[in-house]
Amino acid sequence: MIAWSPQVPQDPGGLLEVLQQVPQQVPDERPSKYLSKYSSKYSDERLASTSTANYNGSVSLIGQWTNESRVKNDTVGNYTTGTDKLGSPLTNPGLFRGIAKTFLGWSDKPPVDGKIAEGARLFSPEDTVATAFPNGIGGDSKLYGGTLV
Repeated sequence: MIAWSPQVPQDPGGLLEVLQQVPQQVPDERPSKYLSKYSSKYSDERLASTSTANYNGSVSLIGQWTNESRVKNDTVGNYTTGTDKLGSPLTNPGLFRGIAKTFLGWSDKPPVDGKIAEGARLFSPEDTVATAFPNGIGGDSKLYGGTLV
């Protein structure tokens, strides 16, 4: 059985002395103060861009199959905050033909020859608006329905 002892062990490497010399961070100070000037500069820019992004607006949701995969329709998604979910496409009820074009997700690029464009980012209906549009919703924001054909 090993006995526990509340005694502080010897510090042969001087680590405790070094730690005592590190300035104590005041709770109101930002941690980036102690980082290099470059990392704090970039993190500050990123924080500024996300804090000023506008998510109150509309996004065109293009190319959603419906009516047993006979018709492609476009709708408009209205969002108010960056945490709003992108949402599901139109329903595609009907016979087996409706299953043939399975919705995979939303894409930030239009399809090419009926296929998801190379390099396109894909988003699920559960992803947030801020994920798809990190800089906010613009005047001509669009997402395209990506389907497995």
